[in-house]
Formats: sequence, C-alpha cells, structure tokens
Amino acid sequence: MLLISNVNILSPEGIHPGNVFVDGQGNIHDIVYSRETAGLKADTVFDGKGLLLMPGVIDTHVHFRDPGMTHKGDIESESRAAAAGGVTTVFDMPNNIPPTVNENALKEKIKTAKEKSCIRCGFFIGATEENAEKAGNFEDACGIKLFLGSTTGNLVLTKSESIEKIFRQRRHVVVVHCEDDGIIADNMKNAIEKYGDDIPFRMHPLIRSREACIKATGYALDLAVKYGTRLHVAHVSTAEEVKMIARAKKRNPDITAETSVNYLWFDDSPSNPENGNIYDIKKAFVKCNPSIKTAKDRKALLKAIIDGTIDTIATDHAPHLKEEKEHPYAKAPSGMPSIQHSLQMMLTISENHPELTLEKIARLMCSRPAEIFSINDRGRIARGLKADFVLINPEKYVRVVKEMPEVPENDLGYSVITYKCGWSPIENEIMRGEIAATFVGGKSAYLNMSYFN
Repeated sequence: MLLISNVNILSPEGIHPGNVFVDGQGNIHDIVYSRETAGLKADTVFDGKGLLLMPGVIDTHVHFRDPGMTHKGDIESESRAAAAGGVTTVFDMPNNIPPTVNENALKEKIKTAKEKSCIRCGFFIGATEENAEKAGNFEDACGIKLFLGSTTGNLVLTKSESIEKIFRQRRHVVVVHCEDDGIIADNMKNAIEKYGDDIPFRMHPLIRSREACIKATGYALDLAVKYGTRLHVAHVSTAEEVKMIARAKKRNPDITAETSVNYLWFDDSPSNPENGNIYDIKKAFVKCNPSIKTAKDRKALLKAIIDGTIDTIATDHAPHLKEEKEHPYAKAPSGMPSIQHSLQMMLTISENHPELTLEKIARLMCSRPAEIFSINDRGRIARGLKADFVLINPEKYVRVVKEMPEVPENDLGYSVITYKCGWSPIENEIMRGEIAATFVGGKSAYLNMSYFN
C-alpha cells in the first residue's frame, strides 16, 4: 500500500487537505481528508509537501509521430514530455506512416505503447473509403478520427456516402477535423499566383481560412443532428463555430467540442506593433491546422470554455524538427509541440479570467474528457478509480527553457523542454505552476527533484 500524504486534494467541490492510499493494483484504495497523518500506515509513504494533488490530465488529441515520423517524436519521448506536464492519458491520432486504418496498425501501436510509454495511451482509427463500412467494429480504438481537411499525413475523406457511414455507426465517438479542402485549395492557388514561392506566413489564416472551418463544421454538425452521432468537433478555432455548436447541441446533446490550448494562448495580434503580427514574428513555429485566428476568436473561445459550449481542452501536440519549420511557407509543416506545458498555460490564462477556477480547469482537462470517451476509471480523485495524479505547486512560476541557466532568476523555477524536437512555441515565457510529480497507477512517471531530494 502506498500513502501519498500531506496534500491538498482538488475535487469538483473544492480543495481539501488530505491523504490518499493507493493499492497494489494502482487504484485509489481510500482518501482521508485531514491534515493529520498520525496513525496512517502504509508500506511506502510519499510526502506531498502540502502541494496540490489533482487528477492527471487526459489529452484526447495528440500526434506522437510513432510509427513513421519518429525523427520528430516517438511514443517514448513524447510520453515523457507529457508526464513532465502532468498528463497521464493521451489519445493518439492515426495520421502516421503507415496510417492507423486497420487492425494490424492499431495493434502495433498498442504494443509499442505498452513497451515504451510511461503514461496511458489510446489510439484512434482513421476513417477511409476502404474501412468506412466497418469503422465502428474496431473494439480496441478509442474513437474514429475523420479528416474533412488535409493536414499532416493526408487522410482526408471526401465521398459523402463514406462520410455518412461513419456518422451512422454507434460504437465510437467520431472526432472530426473540420476544414473544407476545396476552400483551402482555392486560397492556396490564389496565394501562389500572388506571391509565388514567397508566401508570407501571415497568409496562413487566410489560406486555412475561417470560411473553411465554418463550412466543414456546419456539414459535420448537420450530419450529427441527422444521425444522432456522438460527434466531437476537434480544435475549434473561430467564434462562428462556437455559435453553431451551441445551436446544434440543443438538437443533439451528444455533440461535444474541444479547443486547443494554442488557440487560447495565441492570436494573430501584434505583441509589438512595430514587429507585425504573430505570424511575422514566429512564422512557421505557430503554423498549425486549423490556423490561429484573431483576438476576437480567442475571446469567444475563452467564453465558450467557461460557459460549457466547448467541453474539453486538448493540445493537438504535433512536433516537427526545427529545421523543418525553417522552410518557406509552402514547405513548412503545420503543427507545434505543446503537451508539456498545457496545464501550466491554462493556469497562466486563468490569472486574467477568475471564472477559470482550478475546479473548472480540472473539469475541462480531466473529468469531461473521461466522460465523453467513456473512460470510467479516470478523470477524478475518488475511491476505486485509477491513481493517476499530478502534484503541482500552483503558486510557483517557471520559465520555459531549453536548458537550465547557470545563474537562476530570483525565486523563478524552470521547465526544461523535453520534446524530441527540442523546441517550444512558448520558449522563454513565464508560466504559472510548477509540476512536482506525476503518478500513473500510483507509480511515479515524473519527479521534479527540486522537491524530492
């Protein structure tokens, strides 16, 4: 029996001092709400130092690049980065090489995760013309991923008959990447005619435009209402989509939505008017699909996560090598690494939005993802559930760095980037919250040795 003692336990009802017992199977055996530890006995005692114990983050939208693109990241490296950010469960997307579109590919990824991951992993099956008829039969998949717009790996599905077969199945949640390929292709053609090979990165939200998102999201919502589908709209990025989702939910309560922490952190506004907008400053390092939009959109997304229109926050963690990101616009891949700092980004955002309480953040990043994807043994701290936790100091501030500085800055902590690709779009920024430890099934997946010598 493991005792995690002297912690402040985050629950939907608030924060309470207590102690958590974990049994030999990695489940929560008991919770004792008290600051007193006298008389509490266990084989092993882990002193939580009075820090905040919250459920491990469940990120249902990641690209760990394994197999086929392991030079960018792999299950071993990116699971370590996830654990360093308090993430204990991930759902990995199917656009690999080869793509995860059949039973053999799915089983191979599950096998790799069992051998190499330090956290829990689920895997989506990708929808194709070939598997549309039987996509609901993949028992080991965590859901079906449907691409209505091309992105890394190009698994886009265009035939309406096949798409409707996906929406008619009942076993899985259907997670949809909503961008219209035709609109994007026309926008790209116009950009090439105007700029040739020298397309400015600030064109990205005009090429991967809001109109492309709105059209595809409307199409997916209409089908979900028609067939009663359990639809989860991925990485919502516009104010218009928020309104459409709110209306559709009234007609089909099984419609849910996520946004990415990237769309809550960035917008295309200039941080310095003399430097231009975010795309002029960071170029491909903030190029992702869908594109980062305007300050108005970011404000609408923040409102939507607070009022519940958007149900979950994921990362769309998508690493690429720095040298790949340094290519001109048309050749620079889309996507950015973000899983190591998503919880800290949300804690930092919450400083200017008091409605984003710790309880609300845990709802968005832990319990609500578990509910939507029927993960009944995780997402909360309660007796009988898996002992998947993150121990965090919410009052500590850390700077995101590539390596530890020789001379520390006052009381500031540091979060060293652990991604295989070696970079982060928020490098050098200061985040609220320091991750002290991450537990998966009661076993430490990450320990910050500045807390536990």
